[in-house]
Amino acid sequence: MRIKQVEARFEHRIYNTSSEEIKFTVEVTDDEDIDIEKVFDVLRLKSQKCLGKNYDDHVEQRYRLRQDVRALEAKLAEAQTAWNETAEFLRKQGLNPDAPSFPLRPLLASADVAEAEFDDDDVM
Repeated sequence: MRIKQVEARFEHRIYNTSSEEIKFTVEVTDDEDIDIEKVFDVLRLKSQKCLGKNYDDHVEQRYRLRQDVRALEAKLAEAQTAWNETAEFLRKQGLNPDAPSFPLRPLLASADVAEAEFDDDDVM
């Protein structure tokens, strides 16, 4: 069997309820020896490049980033506790009466935090 034409359609979820579709048609000449799986892999990559990430990918990435932020906040709190305990020890022992408290935390606490909207270009 000789395949003369390959057609591939890829659906891309844009938001929770809407999607768009991209269609590729590849003409094959008689002198070409092609691997159909490779053709679909190439077309799939082209569709992803044209359409970008889909909604589910954005949701998954947001979840992973929130988990990363929580882990970093926990490490920061742990470092702050260790730093402050050490500074308090140094002050009480008179080894360094001017030992500062954890320097970074006040800067973070005063920063305005808001949910940010993002474009596809920002996330990719």
